[in-house]
Amino acid sequence: MATIPRGIQEVEWTRKDGTKGVRYRLRINRQGLKYDALFDELETAIEALNNSKTELGRTALKDFLHAEMRKTNAFYQDSATDLGNCLALFYKEHFEKPETNPMDKKANTIYQSLAKTISTTLIQDNASFENVPPLIRAKMNYPDTIPLGNMDPFKIEARDINSYIKARLATKRFTNPKKGEPRELGYISKATVTKELSFLSSFFSNFHSYGGKAYESLKENNPVKKANKRALAGANKKRERRLSEAEEQELFKALQRCRNKDMVTIFQLAISSGMRRSEILFLEWKQINFQRRYIELYRTKNGEPIKIQLLPSAWEELKKLKHKPNTDRLFKYTQDGFKSNFQRVLGWAKIEGYRFHDLRSEFITRV
Repeated sequence: MATIPRGIQEVEWTRKDGTKGVRYRLRINRQGLKYDALFDELETAIEALNNSKTELGRTALKDFLHAEMRKTNAFYQDSATDLGNCLALFYKEHFEKPETNPMDKKANTIYQSLAKTISTTLIQDNASFENVPPLIRAKMNYPDTIPLGNMDPFKIEARDINSYIKARLATKRFTNPKKGEPRELGYISKATVTKELSFLSSFFSNFHSYGGKAYESLKENNPVKKANKRALAGANKKRERRLSEAEEQELFKALQRCRNKDMVTIFQLAISSGMRRSEILFLEWKQINFQRRYIELYRTKNGEPIKIQLLPSAWEELKKLKHKPNTDRLFKYTQDGFKSNFQRVLGWAKIEGYRFHDLRSEFITRV
């Protein structure tokens, strides 16, 4: 089998009969040529990629684009028959980023997880009781459930979203089973469910841009916007968790117990700069200007680059850091690995109800 070159992506899809198929996606975004097409054969996709590198080939591709777009629309109509398939396609079109850095890779993982959670959550099978009067139906226990992802997106109603909200808020959270015996952490938060609904609402509002005119009615009849969200009231309430002076001292002592002394440096950077966890963990040496004493973030959450001045204590910690082999990064932690370590440190310090993100508030109140 030929090797898939850079610029071509293998796409797996599900036909109406449940069987799997594979096509090859070529995306080109250059000045004078925007091209996005699916090919049945890898060799054809490679030929199109090679053609895009010459003037004559680019002209031919532009002519070919219209025919391929018709095939693409047919592909959507053939494969995206239920919500689960539609969400998978929507993620690839609307959210997926080239994984050129850890932050984009993490973002892809988050959106994939959202699509999977929504698709696999069991909700009441309202269709089984379609002919039961509403007042009686409201008092009934629904014995039948169905994964939301198995439903036809055109048939999803506000009551199905209400059922989803109820099911998610009744779902318990557990620690990662790969890291020992799972430990219960309480129920899924309102904020988490709100994020899931935001993703789902975005699908209903925007999928017609990728699936074609046949999906335009989804935007007009967005069931997420019509659902009753009173159960999620207060989901976005701001946290006001601050460290007391005693807690800060205990936390610093606990950090010094860590075998990896980078934990202390990361803490100092967070509390003296307000940087986010991902911005700190993925810092590279080229972003540090020791002469002018600032850190340059090339891309923040809002997409803008900024320069951050640090307090003297943070600079002293940075000076202690040594270059690590085989990496340009200051720290080798993954986000999940650091999160586990920080939770352990909070346990040592006997601090409850605190998150690393709360250090941003500490910085803001001290400036």
